[in-house]
Amino acid sequence: MKKRTILSFLAFFAFAGGVLVFVTQGKLFRFAKNVNFAAPAFVAQQEVTLARLQSDCSISGTAPGRGCARWAMVNWAWNSEFHPDALFWLEKSCAEGDALSCQRRQRIESMRSHSLSHWEFLNKGIEVGAGEEWPRVSDVASSLSMSEWLDVALQGALKGEDSAADLVCGSSIELPEALVCVSKGNRRLNDALGRVVSYVEHGRKVLSLTEHKQNPLLRFWQGTDLRREDFNQAVEILRRQGSLLPEEQRLWDWLGARTWKYLLTFNCHSVFTGVPSHEFLHGFYFSEPSYRSVVQRTVDEFDKSLVAVISFVEKVFDTSESFILNNEVQASLLQHESMFTDRKSISVREELIRRFRNESGAVDIEKFRQGY
Repeated sequence: MKKRTILSFLAFFAFAGGVLVFVTQGKLFRFAKNVNFAAPAFVAQQEVTLARLQSDCSISGTAPGRGCARWAMVNWAWNSEFHPDALFWLEKSCAEGDALSCQRRQRIESMRSHSLSHWEFLNKGIEVGAGEEWPRVSDVASSLSMSEWLDVALQGALKGEDSAADLVCGSSIELPEALVCVSKGNRRLNDALGRVVSYVEHGRKVLSLTEHKQNPLLRFWQGTDLRREDFNQAVEILRRQGSLLPEEQRLWDWLGARTWKYLLTFNCHSVFTGVPSHEFLHGFYFSEPSYRSVVQRTVDEFDKSLVAVISFVEKVFDTSESFILNNEVQASLLQHESMFTDRKSISVREELIRRFRNESGAVDIEKFRQGY
């Protein structure tokens, strides 16, 4: 009898242990995919993809236009350099019936038709001399709509504003509590905000200056979204650590002196309208509790249909916090020019939009999806 009782207890604990592992394994796997481990592999994968696409494409025009157009555009985003073959492949892809390539080509021509002066078309930014300080910020006096912010990114600077500014910043009509900043490029802005973003979104890890400079995601980030409380916490911890870059010190001081609840930044790669759209969707997620609730329920219910989106997010972000997971999933899924075009992702996207419209008809989610 005693032996049977002991065996029963052992069987019960074995069963309970199995259930516990089954329930928590998703969280364990998500923690294991923390960006501190996955980022180098993710960056390497992107570079392999670029190399493969480049080898497949020749100016002879025999390769499929859409694949080569994608290579040219990703190369532009990844290396901040406009490849000379980009317009050729976009025009070919457009002729093959790809509407997105037509739109992108038109946007590039629009950018070329503007006089960007100091905001160079190649998005290499101004080389600031040793005696000059970064950033030089132009404050926009009145609130702009999302479409006007996209125009700022397209044109480089507002008419009548300081076109030599490194950042053009101001408020948004649709997101009045957000500070929106458009930058000339990635490098300096990511140098100034990269450690803050790493702390907030990538496992609360405090990077040393050496680790920061070696962070492969500095080349990947095209925009930033931060809540004020997260920014303040990260800055306080990083300041206590000691060494700061001059651009960190200057931008943190400038941002600390402004009134804002949410910070949204994106660069003037605005031929990718998905970039400002993605950041505005983050701002909407921050500011609208009813939207966060709909996103939470939808992600929980349709997680099996969101495998592609969640897998991508988990490669880049620390998703042990559901707030970050849900925020990145909704922005990646709904953004303009979303990379997730499989049937299941599209179905969840439509369901998410339908649910939010049913619960809150006052806000047009399409405006945030389009970025204008």
